[in-house]
This record gives sequence, structure tokens and C-alpha cells, in this order.
Amino acid sequence: MPPNTLKTNENPLSYSTLDALDGKIDSPTIVVRLIQSWEVRDFKRNNLLLSVDCLLIDEKANAIQGSIHPRRLHKFKPKLIEGNIFSIHDFDVKKQQNSYRLTNHDYKIFFNDHTSMNVVDNIHNDIPHEYFRIQTFKDIEMIVDKGENLPDIVGQVSRIRNSDKLDETTIPPKTTNNVILTCTFESGETAYISIWDKLACKVRNDLDQLQGEPLIVIVTGVNPKTVRGELYLNTTASTRFYWNIENDVTKDFRKSTNFQKLLVPSCEDQTTELVPTNIESITQILAYVNDQSGKAGQAITCGNCGSVSIGRLRYRIEVIVDDGCQTSTFIIFDEAGQTLLKTTASNLASKNNVGENDPYGEIVPQEIHNIIGKDFFFYIKVASYNFTAKHQSFSVSKMVTPSPMVTKRPTETPDPSPTKSTSDTENINITNKKRRTRKNITKVVVEESDDELVRSSHSDRALDDV
Repeated sequence: MPPNTLKTNENPLSYSTLDALDGKIDSPTIVVRLIQSWEVRDFKRNNLLLSVDCLLIDEKANAIQGSIHPRRLHKFKPKLIEGNIFSIHDFDVKKQQNSYRLTNHDYKIFFNDHTSMNVVDNIHNDIPHEYFRIQTFKDIEMIVDKGENLPDIVGQVSRIRNSDKLDETTIPPKTTNNVILTCTFESGETAYISIWDKLACKVRNDLDQLQGEPLIVIVTGVNPKTVRGELYLNTTASTRFYWNIENDVTKDFRKSTNFQKLLVPSCEDQTTELVPTNIESITQILAYVNDQSGKAGQAITCGNCGSVSIGRLRYRIEVIVDDGCQTSTFIIFDEAGQTLLKTTASNLASKNNVGENDPYGEIVPQEIHNIIGKDFFFYIKVASYNFTAKHQSFSVSKMVTPSPMVTKRPTETPDPSPTKSTSDTENINITNKKRRTRKNITKVVVEESDDELVRSSHSDRALDDV
């Protein structure tokens, strides 16, 4: 395709449009508008900066994603002013991977050591100031949970929920900002937009300025996930919010039958306890396991590699719980134990001088004794092991103390099986086990007599991918 020519105050500039980029042009030049730029970080590697990416659009409304390596940011970052038009020369063009795509372009450009980026003045071609890749609810249902595309959506906000998360296992306790918007699509279906951290603070500030009026919002670059059967649109580093703007997208939305011109979003602060739904009894959980027995995949066995490891104290607390009809063994592992006891296993051991006073692991710390007789919501996991094991036990992912206002579940009619024996005293059995990396492991069995509310669920923070 012959290049286009742009007249400037200097020499005429020859360039290619984005649809001509296929990796075969030597030292290509493009003229594009910078729509936005953002940092790409790896949160699993201590928030490591991987690149600064940008969204570029040309005169034909074609868009492409660009990427700048951190070691080249000193050259390009000061120039990344959104809305400016640039001529970009001599860059690499590579096939775009089928993951987290923001455009429909088959290729992505990468700035290299020879790349030049200059502002273009006094141009006469019409490059759009915005780029939206709006997807319908049905379109998103086709790509949910795949991680291939980050679509844009338009919807009407009906509810605003502040749902900050408090982690009391850190010192000092850490609060993670979270805002969840309930949005209705043009077709009438509902989805939830989950916003985290700094972006959640910005959205709150925006919403403070928009109180008392209906809200139509365009949200870009969301990651669709299914959580407890509902569609959640998790924000990403590239996400932007456009509130009540006037363009063809919002005009079409206002013409839809599901737009409510008098609807003002309700606001909810989740400062009180969120009571779980779909609470299951122990009998129901055991019945589910028995029914599914033999249908699960094979267990994964860890072989003995023979390598030398340094042991780290972790929680493994076995508790017997009673929901009024039946008992079962639940195992509280390290993360759930830290949340419950508000300290790490190492700190708890140090506080109780375990090394000096309990060389054989026979003392149960008082902090663990204190959970005896208390009511909890148990969030448990049903693993492949449960479909084959003769002695049933379930891993606990989280425990939540119900508020006094929570009404307990009505007692179910017990099975005609022999009634369980109860003791006037609390039984605590301690079993020492030897392992390669540490001498003693404490096994705590707690018998409780009060009603328990048990729920089989994934972790609440399934909204992360985002």
C-alpha cells in the first residue's frame, strides 16, 4: 500500500495507516493520536514494572496498542501527553498475543532504541479524539473467563456499593479500596463492575460530583469474570471511566427501552457484616460429596525430591464443628488461621515461648482455645480428595463471626443414624507428627456444641485478576 503524505511546516511526511502494518514494512512511520497510556505491572513479583503501554488511533479510526520497555522510558515518557498527535518512526511490529487485547488489530508495536516520536503540528487530517470497542452483554458472555479480550461497555448505574477489604493480619492493618457498581446493559441484563485500589478512590471522587442524577457510564478495558454465577467486570490498569458524556454510544443507549431517565443510583456502605447466602448444612455437604464420588479427577501426588528445605511455622488446626444435625472435621490452614487469630503462626509461637516451654508441641496456645464454643460462618472447599476419602474433612478458606443480629438457621430433622455422643467437657487431643523439615506438628481437635452455619464457597476475593 502506498504511503500517505502529510503536509507540515517542514518537509512533507510520508506515513502508513495502521491497517497497513503487518511486520513487513522496513522502518515504518505512522501518524497517530495518543488516546491513553498506562503502566503494566506484575503484582506477583513485588509490583514489578514490565512496560508502559499506550493506545493509538489513526485517521481511519483504526487502533493499535504500543509498548515501551522500562529502560526506554527516560526517552519517551515525558512525551506521552494524551490527546497529542505524533509521528512515530522506526519501531518493531509483532503479532499480538491472544490475551488481554484492547484492539482488534492483529499486530502490536514495540518502541526500540531507534524509534523516534515527535509531535505533529498544523495537520489537516481528522484523527478521532476517542476510541471505544463496545461489546454487548451477549458478546461478553462469549469471552468471559478466557482472558483473551478486555472489552469496553456502556451501561446505566443503578447501585453503588463501597466494599473495602480490611486485612488485619498485616501490621499495621491494611485496607484495600473496593467499589462495586451495579450496571444495566442496553439489552436489560445486569453486571457488576469491580474497581480496586487507586482507581476506586478516583471513582469515588467522580461520583461525589455526580450525586443526585442518573448515570450512564462507558468503561474501557474490563476483564470479564464469573463469580458465584454472576458476571463481574474487573477493572485493569488500562480502564477508564467516562460519565454522562455525549457521543453516538450514549445517544443510542438513551434510546433503548431499558434506559431509565429518572433512575438515581442508590448508595450502600458495606460497613456491617455481609451475611452469606446459599448456606449449606454439613449433611448437605456430605450428601453432595457422596453423590459426586468417583466423578472427580485423579489426585495429585507430590513425590519426594530429596532437596533440603528450611521449615516455616504454619497453621494447621483441625476442628470438629456441629451444625445441630451432624458433625464434621474442618481444617483451618495458614491463611485462614492468620485471619482468624490476627497473627502469624510464628508470632503466636514466639508469644507463647513455644521453643522453651513446649519442645514436644503439647501446649495449645490460649488464642486457639478461645475459639471453642464460638459461632462462625465457615467458607469451605470441596476438593477431589473428598470424593475418595473414607474419613471426611474439609479445608476452610475463611471464617467470619456472625453479628448478634444474624438469625440462626432452623434445626433440620436429623437422620435416623445413631446420635452423636456429647461430652460435658471440651476434648482437646494433641498428636505429634514427624516430618523432614520440623520435629513436631500440633494437631488440635476442638469439639463444639453450638450451632454452626456452614457454607461451601470460593474466596470472596475471587474478583481478582483482575
